[in-house]
Amino acid sequence: MSFDREFDATVVVPTYNRKKSVANAVSSCFRNDGLRVQAIVVDDGSTDGTSEHLSEKFDFIATGGENSGDIAAEGRTQNALFYFYQNNSGACAARNFGLAKARGEFVKFLDSDDELIPQALRKEVEFARETGAEVVVTGWEEKQIDKSNGSHRTVRSVKAPDLSAGIDAMLVGIAPWTSAALYRRDKISHLQWDEECTKAQDWMWAWTVCLEGLAFSSLDLQSAVYYQHNESPRITGQKDSFLASTVSRQAILGKVEQIMRDKGILTSVRKRKLATYLLKDRIVVCEQDPGEWKKLFARCKKLSAAPKAPESRWSEKMLNRLLGVYLGVRVYVGLKKAVKSIV
Repeated sequence: MSFDREFDATVVVPTYNRKKSVANAVSSCFRNDGLRVQAIVVDDGSTDGTSEHLSEKFDFIATGGENSGDIAAEGRTQNALFYFYQNNSGACAARNFGLAKARGEFVKFLDSDDELIPQALRKEVEFARETGAEVVVTGWEEKQIDKSNGSHRTVRSVKAPDLSAGIDAMLVGIAPWTSAALYRRDKISHLQWDEECTKAQDWMWAWTVCLEGLAFSSLDLQSAVYYQHNESPRITGQKDSFLASTVSRQAILGKVEQIMRDKGILTSVRKRKLATYLLKDRIVVCEQDPGEWKKLFARCKKLSAAPKAPESRWSEKMLNRLLGVYLGVRVYVGLKKAVKSIV
Protein backbone atom coordinates (compact mmCIF):
# COMPACT_ATOMS: atom_id res chain seq x y z
CA MET A 1 0.00 0.00 0.00
CA SER A 2 1.29 3.52 -0.72
CA PHE A 3 0.13 7.11 -0.68
CA ASP A 4 -1.10 6.59 -4.24
CA ARG A 5 -4.08 4.76 -2.80
CA GLU A 6 -7.27 6.78 -2.96
CA PHE A 7 -9.52 7.32 0.04
CA ASP A 8 -12.99 8.77 0.27
CA ALA A 9 -11.90 11.10 3.06
CA THR A 10 -8.78 12.11 4.95
CA VAL A 11 -8.94 13.28 8.56
CA VAL A 12 -5.91 15.29 9.68
CA VAL A 13 -5.31 15.10 13.45
CA PRO A 14 -2.57 17.31 14.94
CA THR A 15 -1.56 16.30 18.46
CA TYR A 16 0.75 17.18 21.30
CA ASN A 17 1.06 15.06 24.48
CA ARG A 18 -2.46 13.63 24.29
CA LYS A 19 -1.82 9.95 23.71
CA LYS A 20 -5.12 8.75 25.21
CA SER A 21 -7.45 11.26 23.62
CA VAL A 22 -5.77 11.09 20.22
CA ALA A 23 -6.38 7.33 20.15
CA ASN A 24 -10.09 8.02 20.74
CA ALA A 25 -10.06 10.68 18.05
CA VAL A 26 -8.53 8.25 15.55
CA SER A 27 -11.01 5.51 16.44
CA SER A 28 -13.89 7.91 15.82
CA CYS A 29 -12.65 8.51 12.26
CA PHE A 30 -13.24 4.88 11.34
CA ARG A 31 -16.85 4.56 12.51
CA ASN A 32 -18.31 5.15 9.05
CA ASP A 33 -19.72 2.10 7.28
CA GLY A 34 -18.44 1.63 3.76
CA LEU A 35 -16.24 4.73 3.79
CA ARG A 36 -12.53 4.48 3.02
CA VAL A 37 -10.88 6.78 5.57
CA GLN A 38 -7.27 7.88 5.79
CA ALA A 39 -6.47 9.22 9.26
CA ILE A 40 -3.24 11.23 9.46
CA VAL A 41 -1.85 11.91 12.93
CA VAL A 42 0.83 14.60 12.95
CA ASP A 43 2.64 14.46 16.28
CA ASP A 44 3.94 17.95 17.07
CA GLY A 45 6.84 16.90 19.29
CA SER A 46 5.03 14.83 21.95
CA THR A 47 7.07 13.41 24.82
CA ASP A 48 4.35 11.26 26.42
CA GLY A 49 4.77 8.12 24.31
CA THR A 50 2.07 8.97 21.78
CA SER A 51 3.64 6.85 19.04
CA GLU A 52 3.99 3.78 21.28
CA HIS A 53 0.43 4.13 22.56
CA LEU A 54 -1.00 4.31 19.05
CA SER A 55 1.12 1.34 17.98
CA GLU A 56 -0.37 -0.72 20.79
CA LYS A 57 -3.94 0.28 20.01
CA PHE A 58 -3.88 0.07 16.22
CA ASP A 59 -2.35 -2.78 14.25
CA PHE A 60 -2.50 -0.85 11.00
CA ILE A 61 -0.38 2.11 11.97
CA ALA A 62 2.23 3.65 9.68
CA THR A 63 5.14 5.46 11.31
CA GLY A 64 7.58 8.01 10.06
CA GLY A 65 9.32 11.27 10.79
CA GLU A 66 8.65 14.59 9.14
CA ASN A 67 11.24 13.90 6.46
CA SER A 68 10.18 10.34 5.72
CA GLY A 69 8.99 9.28 2.31
CA ASP A 70 5.60 7.92 1.38
CA ILE A 71 5.11 5.07 3.83
CA ALA A 72 2.15 3.01 4.85
CA ALA A 73 1.36 -0.19 6.68
CA GLU A 74 -0.64 -3.06 5.33
CA GLY A 75 -3.88 -3.49 7.22
CA ARG A 76 -7.55 -2.94 6.88
CA THR A 77 -9.07 -2.75 3.43
CA GLN A 78 -11.21 0.29 4.23
CA ASN A 79 -9.15 2.43 6.58
CA ALA A 80 -5.53 3.32 7.21
CA LEU A 81 -3.75 5.29 9.90
CA PHE A 82 -0.63 7.29 9.04
CA TYR A 83 1.56 8.67 11.81
CA PHE A 84 4.20 11.37 11.41
CA TYR A 85 6.40 13.08 13.96
CA GLN A 86 7.67 16.65 13.62
CA ASN A 87 9.65 18.91 15.91
CA ASN A 88 7.34 21.16 17.91
CA SER A 89 6.15 23.74 15.41
CA GLY A 90 2.53 24.40 16.36
CA ALA A 91 -0.87 23.13 15.32
CA CYS A 92 -1.03 25.08 12.06
CA ALA A 93 2.27 23.64 10.86
CA ALA A 94 1.04 20.16 11.79
CA ARG A 95 -2.17 20.65 9.84
CA ASN A 96 -0.28 21.93 6.81
CA PHE A 97 1.96 18.87 6.94
CA GLY A 98 -1.04 16.58 7.18
CA LEU A 99 -2.85 18.32 4.34
CA ALA A 100 0.19 17.82 2.10
CA LYS A 101 0.04 14.07 2.80
CA ALA A 102 -3.75 13.78 2.33
CA ARG A 103 -5.01 11.45 -0.39
CA GLY A 104 -8.75 11.52 0.28
CA GLU A 105 -11.31 13.02 -2.06
CA PHE A 106 -12.40 15.11 0.93
CA VAL A 107 -10.49 16.46 3.93
CA LYS A 108 -11.52 17.18 7.51
CA PHE A 109 -9.42 18.55 10.38
CA LEU A 110 -9.98 17.08 13.85
CA ASP A 111 -8.36 18.23 17.10
CA SER A 112 -6.82 15.36 19.04
CA ASP A 113 -9.04 15.82 22.10
CA ASP A 114 -12.31 15.81 20.14
CA GLU A 115 -14.17 13.08 18.27
CA LEU A 116 -16.30 12.53 15.20
CA ILE A 117 -19.85 11.25 15.67
CA PRO A 118 -20.39 7.75 14.21
CA GLN A 119 -21.55 7.69 10.56
CA ALA A 120 -21.50 11.50 10.31
CA LEU A 121 -18.43 11.67 8.07
CA ARG A 122 -20.07 9.22 5.66
CA LYS A 123 -23.19 11.39 5.53
CA GLU A 124 -21.10 14.51 4.90
CA VAL A 125 -19.29 12.83 2.01
CA GLU A 126 -22.57 11.57 0.53
CA PHE A 127 -24.09 15.06 0.79
CA ALA A 128 -21.08 16.67 -0.87
CA ARG A 129 -21.15 14.21 -3.74
CA GLU A 130 -24.90 14.60 -4.25
CA THR A 131 -24.85 18.40 -4.20
CA GLY A 132 -21.38 19.13 -5.58
CA ALA A 133 -20.65 21.20 -2.45
CA GLU A 134 -17.11 22.55 -2.14
CA VAL A 135 -17.32 22.91 1.64
CA VAL A 136 -19.88 21.18 3.86
CA VAL A 137 -20.52 22.77 7.26
CA THR A 138 -22.43 20.92 9.95
CA GLY A 139 -23.39 21.35 13.58
CA TRP A 140 -21.61 19.89 16.60
CA GLU A 141 -22.07 18.85 20.20
CA GLU A 142 -20.27 20.29 23.20
CA LYS A 143 -19.66 17.99 26.17
CA GLN A 144 -18.24 18.70 29.60
CA ILE A 145 -15.86 16.11 31.03
CA ASP A 146 -16.04 15.34 34.75
CA LYS A 147 -12.37 15.15 35.71
CA SER A 148 -13.09 13.05 38.82
CA ASN A 149 -14.57 10.04 37.01
CA GLY A 150 -14.10 10.69 33.30
CA SER A 151 -17.82 10.83 32.57
CA HIS A 152 -19.23 13.53 30.32
CA ARG A 153 -22.49 15.33 29.77
CA THR A 154 -23.82 17.25 26.80
CA VAL A 155 -23.68 20.99 27.41
CA ARG A 156 -25.31 22.03 24.16
CA SER A 157 -25.94 21.01 20.56
CA VAL A 158 -25.09 23.58 17.92
CA LYS A 159 -26.90 23.69 14.59
CA ALA A 160 -25.03 24.00 11.31
CA PRO A 161 -24.28 27.67 10.63
CA ASP A 162 -25.65 29.25 7.46
CA LEU A 163 -22.62 30.44 5.52
CA SER A 164 -24.29 30.65 2.13
CA ALA A 165 -23.53 34.40 2.12
CA GLY A 166 -19.81 33.63 2.43
CA ILE A 167 -17.77 36.70 3.33
CA ASP A 168 -20.83 38.69 4.32
CA ALA A 169 -21.87 35.96 6.76
CA MET A 170 -18.45 35.83 8.38
CA LEU A 171 -18.38 39.62 8.70
CA VAL A 172 -21.36 39.42 11.05
CA GLY A 173 -19.80 36.70 13.19
CA ILE A 174 -21.02 33.48 11.56
CA ALA A 175 -18.29 30.87 11.24
CA PRO A 176 -17.83 27.09 11.14
CA TRP A 177 -16.09 25.04 13.82
CA THR A 178 -12.95 23.34 12.49
CA SER A 179 -14.02 19.74 13.06
CA ALA A 180 -17.53 20.39 11.73
CA ALA A 181 -16.43 21.23 8.19
CA LEU A 182 -15.55 18.99 5.25
CA TYR A 183 -13.57 20.22 2.23
CA ARG A 184 -12.99 18.96 -1.29
CA ARG A 185 -9.26 18.32 -1.26
CA ASP A 186 -8.66 19.61 -4.77
CA LYS A 187 -10.18 22.96 -3.71
CA ILE A 188 -7.94 23.50 -0.67
CA SER A 189 -4.72 21.56 -1.36
CA HIS A 190 -2.94 24.79 -2.35
CA LEU A 191 -4.07 26.68 0.77
CA GLN A 192 -2.15 26.97 4.03
CA TRP A 193 -3.08 27.35 7.68
CA ASP A 194 -1.52 30.60 8.89
CA GLU A 195 1.42 29.48 11.02
CA GLU A 196 1.78 32.95 12.52
CA CYS A 197 -1.57 32.55 14.29
CA THR A 198 -1.40 31.51 17.93
CA LYS A 199 -5.08 32.14 18.68
CA ALA A 200 -8.28 31.74 16.64
CA GLN A 201 -6.44 29.55 14.14
CA ASP A 202 -9.62 27.85 12.96
CA TRP A 203 -11.23 31.24 12.37
CA MET A 204 -8.27 32.40 10.25
CA TRP A 205 -8.48 29.14 8.27
CA ALA A 206 -12.22 29.65 7.69
CA TRP A 207 -11.44 33.15 6.42
CA THR A 208 -8.70 31.77 4.15
CA VAL A 209 -11.14 29.31 2.58
CA CYS A 210 -13.92 31.89 2.36
CA LEU A 211 -11.73 34.56 0.76
CA GLU A 212 -10.57 31.99 -1.77
CA GLY A 213 -14.14 32.06 -3.02
CA LEU A 214 -15.21 28.57 -2.03
CA ALA A 215 -18.93 28.05 -1.47
CA PHE A 216 -20.20 26.78 1.89
CA SER A 217 -23.19 24.41 2.02
CA SER A 218 -24.93 23.58 5.31
CA LEU A 219 -26.01 20.08 6.32
CA ASP A 220 -28.45 19.72 9.22
CA LEU A 221 -26.37 17.25 11.19
CA GLN A 222 -24.10 17.16 14.24
CA SER A 223 -20.82 15.70 12.98
CA ALA A 224 -18.34 16.10 15.83
CA VAL A 225 -18.01 16.44 19.60
CA TYR A 226 -16.09 19.26 21.24
CA TYR A 227 -14.92 18.24 24.72
CA GLN A 228 -14.57 20.88 27.41
CA HIS A 229 -12.07 19.92 30.11
CA ASN A 230 -9.49 21.37 32.45
CA GLU A 231 -6.56 19.14 31.63
CA SER A 232 -3.39 20.20 29.82
CA PRO A 233 -3.85 22.87 27.18
CA ARG A 234 -5.12 22.01 23.71
CA ILE A 235 -2.54 22.03 20.93
CA THR A 236 -4.23 25.22 19.72
CA GLY A 237 -4.25 26.79 23.16
CA GLN A 238 -1.80 29.36 24.44
CA LYS A 239 -1.41 30.59 28.01
CA ASP A 240 -1.90 34.24 27.23
CA SER A 241 -4.16 36.98 28.49
CA PHE A 242 -7.62 37.94 27.32
CA LEU A 243 -6.06 41.04 25.79
CA ALA A 244 -3.66 38.89 23.77
CA SER A 245 -6.62 36.96 22.35
CA THR A 246 -8.25 40.26 21.43
CA VAL A 247 -5.07 41.54 19.78
CA SER A 248 -4.81 38.30 17.80
CA ARG A 249 -8.41 38.57 16.64
CA GLN A 250 -7.87 42.18 15.60
CA ALA A 251 -4.75 41.13 13.67
CA ILE A 252 -6.73 38.51 11.79
CA LEU A 253 -9.33 41.09 10.82
CA GLY A 254 -6.48 43.29 9.62
CA LYS A 255 -5.29 40.49 7.33
CA VAL A 256 -8.85 39.95 6.11
CA GLU A 257 -9.19 43.66 5.34
CA GLN A 258 -5.96 43.70 3.34
CA ILE A 259 -6.87 40.59 1.35
CA MET A 260 -10.27 42.06 0.48
CA ARG A 261 -8.60 45.31 -0.59
CA ASP A 262 -6.12 43.43 -2.77
CA LYS A 263 -8.93 41.43 -4.37
CA GLY A 264 -11.03 44.55 -4.92
CA ILE A 265 -13.97 43.14 -2.97
CA LEU A 266 -13.96 45.49 0.04
CA THR A 267 -17.22 47.29 -0.76
CA SER A 268 -18.66 50.15 1.31
CA VAL A 269 -21.14 47.74 2.88
CA ARG A 270 -18.36 45.37 3.86
CA LYS A 271 -16.33 48.25 5.27
CA ARG A 272 -19.21 49.09 7.61
CA LYS A 273 -19.58 45.47 8.66
CA LEU A 274 -15.85 45.15 9.26
CA ALA A 275 -15.81 48.31 11.38
CA THR A 276 -18.66 46.95 13.49
CA TYR A 277 -16.82 43.64 13.90
CA LEU A 278 -13.65 45.43 15.00
CA LEU A 279 -15.65 47.39 17.58
CA LYS A 280 -16.74 44.18 19.30
CA ASP A 281 -13.42 44.43 21.16
CA ARG A 282 -13.83 48.08 22.12
CA ILE A 283 -14.34 47.55 25.88
CA VAL A 284 -11.37 45.19 26.36
CA VAL A 285 -9.06 47.38 24.28
CA CYS A 286 -10.10 50.59 26.07
CA GLU A 287 -9.82 48.97 29.52
CA GLN A 288 -6.32 47.70 28.84
CA ASP A 289 -4.88 50.59 26.84
CA PRO A 290 -6.74 53.85 26.04
CA GLY A 291 -4.08 54.64 23.45
CA GLU A 292 -4.88 51.44 21.56
CA TRP A 293 -8.58 52.29 21.77
CA LYS A 294 -7.84 55.60 20.07
CA LYS A 295 -6.01 53.78 17.28
CA LEU A 296 -8.79 51.22 16.92
CA PHE A 297 -11.47 53.87 16.64
CA ALA A 298 -9.41 55.81 14.07
CA ARG A 299 -9.07 52.61 12.06
CA CYS A 300 -12.83 52.09 12.16
CA LYS A 301 -13.42 55.71 11.12
CA LYS A 302 -11.36 55.11 8.00
CA LEU A 303 -13.58 52.18 7.15
CA SER A 304 -16.86 53.91 7.94
CA ALA A 305 -17.54 57.59 8.62
CA ALA A 306 -19.94 56.74 11.44
CA PRO A 307 -18.96 53.30 12.77
CA LYS A 308 -21.56 51.61 14.94
CA ALA A 309 -20.65 49.74 18.10
CA PRO A 310 -22.52 46.45 18.72
CA GLU A 311 -23.80 47.66 22.11
CA SER A 312 -25.50 45.30 24.52
CA ARG A 313 -25.71 47.42 27.69
CA TRP A 314 -28.26 50.22 28.01
CA SER A 315 -25.80 52.40 29.90
CA GLU A 316 -23.23 52.22 27.12
CA LYS A 317 -25.90 52.88 24.51
CA MET A 318 -26.96 56.02 26.35
CA LEU A 319 -23.38 57.29 26.66
CA ASN A 320 -22.64 56.58 23.01
CA ARG A 321 -25.74 58.48 21.95
CA LEU A 322 -24.83 61.47 24.09
CA LEU A 323 -21.05 61.59 23.55
CA GLY A 324 -20.41 59.57 20.41
CA VAL A 325 -18.82 56.12 20.31
CA TYR A 326 -15.24 57.15 21.05
CA LEU A 327 -15.94 59.25 24.16
CA GLY A 328 -18.91 57.12 25.15
CA VAL A 329 -16.74 54.01 25.43
CA ARG A 330 -14.04 55.89 27.36
CA VAL A 331 -16.56 57.23 29.87
CA TYR A 332 -18.29 53.86 30.17
CA VAL A 333 -14.98 52.12 30.93
CA GLY A 334 -14.05 54.84 33.42
CA LEU A 335 -17.36 54.46 35.27
CA LYS A 336 -17.02 50.68 35.22
CA LYS A 337 -13.58 50.89 36.86
CA ALA A 338 -14.85 53.39 39.44
CA VAL A 339 -17.71 51.09 40.44
CA LYS A 340 -15.32 48.15 40.72
CA SER A 341 -12.97 50.06 43.01
CA ILE A 342 -15.86 50.96 45.33
CA VAL A 343 -17.18 47.42 45.47
